Amino acid sequence: MARTLRSLFPLFLVATLAVVYAGCAPSSPEEQIARIRSEYEVQLSSWKVVSPTEEGAGEAEMAEGEEPMAEGEEPMAEGEEPMAEGEEPMAEGEELMAEEPMAEPEGVSIQFDLVVHLRGRNRLDGLTVDLTQADANQQEKAVYHQWVDTSNVLKGSPGQVTFVLEGIVMEEGDVFAATIVPGVPADLSAYREFSEPAP
Repeated sequence: MARTLRSLFPLFLVATLAVVYAGCAPSSPEEQIARIRSEYEVQLSSWKVVSPTEEGAGEAEMAEGEEPMAEGEEPMAEGEEPMAEGEEPMAEGEELMAEEPMAEPEGVSIQFDLVVHLRGRNRLDGLTVDLTQADANQQEKAVYHQWVDTSNVLKGSPGQVTFVLEGIVMEEGDVFAATIVPGVPADLSAYREFSEPAP
């Protein structure tokens, strides 16, 4: 009887390991992608505001039928109507009483530089990085989902990734941080790699 148990022990051990492995292995394509994503690490090495390009610089073209201005004459502001005969111009420093609407803060373009590390053997052609914007008090203001190309990142060989985000409203003291969300994100539509076939 003892001999029979000893001969069955290896089979029991193999069966137990198989059950444990089956329990640990990802059971869905999303979990497989999440497992590979967990083997990546990103570091935000630098970021800087990109100066916007100046558009519309240069001499403006005259509209058809428009007559050139006389010497010393100043152009009218947009929407301004010519003065009626006998009307005197406003004195210097005099302003209209009408209230102007408050302008919304303009967004800027920011260039981000990431360093991407891979610890595992399986790779993704790209992954989505979460960029968190916080104020000077470390209060979160916004989160941006940015897909980056990681096809050239190999295990043990960090890769450099650079990209630009536009329309970011910045205030003095704002900071950024880059992370990879662990597990399967709640909103898969924001993470492009989950819509692609598992490697």
